[in-house]
Amino acid sequence: EKALNCLILACSNSGQPERAEGWFHAIKAIGCKADIISYSSMIHVAAKYGNLGKAEQWMSELHGAGLVPNAICYNAVLHACVIGHAPARAEHWMQQMKASGLQPNVTSYNAMIDACTGP
Repeated sequence: EKALNCLILACSNSGQPERAEGWFHAIKAIGCKADIISYSSMIHVAAKYGNLGKAEQWMSELHGAGLVPNAICYNAVLHACVIGHAPARAEHWMQQMKASGLQPNVTSYNAMIDACTGP
């Protein structure tokens, strides 16, 4: 799993989000279970390429897998909101983060500022 998680990020960093998703699905294909790192990596990939809908889909799948998102997951979705120019969605995710019992951090608040002020 760890090696495949590294491949997901490597594909993301080299501009290949589709390949990153392929490696994510490979985790399940070989009989392993995707973990919080796998999902947070995919949320990061979606955010990096400005695909807010996909980032939100990964958060939904994370919940569906019985996992609990951490601050890294929420901050990645907030970053997707920034890139997607979606301040209302950013506010939604900040509220979700707080409702889950997580304390927003500097990264969270900076994303909110960026989402609300635009580029």
